Amino acid sequence: MNQVKVKARSIKDIRELANLVRAISTKLNGEQDRFPIVTFLEKNLGEIDEDFSFGVLSKNKMGNNHGLTDPRDNTILIREDVYFNAINENGRDRFTMAHELGHYLMHTRDELVFTRNQIKLKSYEDSEWQANTFASELLMPEYLITKDDNIFTLMNRFGVSKSAAKVRLNKLGY
Repeated sequence: MNQVKVKARSIKDIRELANLVRAISTKLNGEQDRFPIVTFLEKNLGEIDEDFSFGVLSKNKMGNNHGLTDPRDNTILIREDVYFNAINENGRDRFTMAHELGHYLMHTRDELVFTRNQIKLKSYEDSEWQANTFASELLMPEYLITKDDNIFTLMNRFGVSKSAAKVRLNKLGY
């Protein structure tokens, strides 16, 4: 398995991008704690970026891939079951869609470098770490989380999985 090395990005840089996306979504969809990821990918992003294409494919066509971002043709593809689960507010699947949006926004135009699995990438140069960090920042923005929050308040308010909420609270030091 190969890893993908990308332009180095800090958490601060990724957070600023996620906050910008939230601000755009607020203008288009109104203020909401629970980011409307399905609406943003299906409708909003195509209005902003005319080259963007969003597709939903069957499990037969996608295989084990829950989502794919193709930098060559500005496309995000989501597996059908993930898409329908995200519509039904499944936290893990909402995170998957936000993760793919992160790839699209940060890596589509980058020069991607494939490395062998034996080479340990610095996290800030790892495309998967960046996309996960973006998804976390987008779905659970730091400015909306307080010391009084816990795993269950994050799950309910932001529509994320238990594991995503736990990781987010740990990273913020709560």
